Amino acid sequence: MSAGAAPDDSGGLDAAIGSDLLVDAVLPGEVRGALVGGGRVVEYALERRDQPSRLGEVFLGRLGRRAGSMGFFVDIGLPRAGVLAPGRTGRPLAEGAAVLVQVTADGHGSKGPKLSADVALAGPNLVLAAASGRFAARKGSRDVEPEILAAERARLEERLAAIEGQAATAAPPARLYGIDDPLARLLAWFAPFKPARCIIDGAEAFARARGFCREACPELARGLEAHRAVRPLFEACEIEPEIDQLAGRRIELPSGPAIVIEEMETLTAIDVDAGALTGRIGSGMALRANLAAAAEIARQIRLRNIGGLVVIDALRLRRPDQGKKVLAALRAETARDRVPTHVHGFTASGLIEITRERGRTSLSSLLFEDWDEDRPGRHKRPATAAFEVLRAVRREGAGRGAILCRVAPGVAAFLAGEGRADLAALESLLGRTIRIHSESDRPTDHFQIVPA
Repeated sequence: MSAGAAPDDSGGLDAAIGSDLLVDAVLPGEVRGALVGGGRVVEYALERRDQPSRLGEVFLGRLGRRAGSMGFFVDIGLPRAGVLAPGRTGRPLAEGAAVLVQVTADGHGSKGPKLSADVALAGPNLVLAAASGRFAARKGSRDVEPEILAAERARLEERLAAIEGQAATAAPPARLYGIDDPLARLLAWFAPFKPARCIIDGAEAFARARGFCREACPELARGLEAHRAVRPLFEACEIEPEIDQLAGRRIELPSGPAIVIEEMETLTAIDVDAGALTGRIGSGMALRANLAAAAEIARQIRLRNIGGLVVIDALRLRRPDQGKKVLAALRAETARDRVPTHVHGFTASGLIEITRERGRTSLSSLLFEDWDEDRPGRHKRPATAAFEVLRAVRREGAGRGAILCRVAPGVAAFLAGEGRADLAALESLLGRTIRIHSESDRPTDHFQIVPA
């Protein structure tokens, strides 16, 4: 079962099908998944218990006032009202009416989630349109065994019947369908890629994954493996540096240039920096640098789950045919993306404009606090820093002595509250006591780990 997938969301699956899915699920509040093919991370997803993705969830909402040309606000019981596009319910809308809706994009910045009245329930291979009762096959499902497809059809029909039954008796706002477990949400997202293997780091998580996959993703269940080594899975597979890089602004390319990514609430700006090539760039070298940057830009957009408008300031090219080659390279690379992405071309000022549909919350929004005019720049969320501390403690390994972590007040508060279960899980894994000491003058992203 793949939460929130639409019938046409699998356009870029072919390039990743058959890769290995690595899942770091030792900490119950944060689950990280990386699809690895050809020695590189080709897809990445992060699920947080404190910031759950609502993509694909179904609600019985209460219609609110009109949201201008965007449609209508709908109260679905979340802190921010969702926005339902106009003319999609098939019947007249009146304020206060109950309406069945599905989340098609998580909230972004100050905006609530995007909603649709066209409810579609998706599995790894099939999508069931609620209004018509018709099924659509997803890419990669052609060679799936008939009995697996038949079982998936039955599951989706049963789920739709349950939703319709609840909708008939529930009082809005009410959540009718969703996945609560972060690990299950992550497995559901990756299931359509049909990884050859799915390796789970975390004994308790492996048991949960096996139960979920047997019921909802039998193909994924076949390749499930438990990571039993002491060394963390991402480190053992040497992908942790790639994952760490996704939180940074600057990515150095092997060929010399670099790309600098600035994510803002309204758009994402990407600059191609000549880097070490400065002072010796000719027309041919600028083209080669832009082509190398195009491949990495498309990859970073995908891995960071950047949505909305993206503008690229590439190195200046002298001939129109060179610009066409860069656009062709970007279109070829973005075609690998599961999320619909459109390369529109050069603007009058020479910038390349791309739009990518919003769906799941971007990685930046999960890791960093919302933009604040009083605090310019990006600031890590206390939860982000807390999970970094716990991963660093895990690298200390098992032992007899207690461990002392000196952290910022916000990090300490998170570990004493929402992150308490994660702290306990790590103590159980390592067989060591972990003590948290709050220091008022310590920045959020600074910490120190010493023997207690």
